[in-house]
Amino acid sequence: MQSRLADHMSKQISISKHHISISGKLCQFIVEPYVSYKSSEYYVCIHACDTYDQISFSIAGGVDIEQQRDQVQAYKISVLDDGLQLPLEWFEQLDPILVAVISNHIESLLRFYRAR
Repeated sequence: MQSRLADHMSKQISISKHHISISGKLCQFIVEPYVSYKSSEYYVCIHACDTYDQISFSIAGGVDIEQQRDQVQAYKISVLDDGLQLPLEWFEQLDPILVAVISNHIESLLRFYRAR
């Protein structure tokens, strides 16, 4: 691992994505052990609008969520509403215990988001 880091340390690189390019020298690295897991990834997003917040959710999360947009469901909640009743159809394919964990997590995210 150290030889691979040494090969890239202070080396000029360029990265391009979606017509945007950036270049510079790599001087710091974060190295973590690889951990394999078998659980699923989910997607959640909170988007602020003038009179409501939109919560988007998908059980098909992951780094390629843009390629799975058809599986993302959105729910609008008025900025005046304190409570949150998520649509149950979001969770039809999930274990009931997992539903409780995920819905509590989304509610906590919304409370944190609105407190900012």
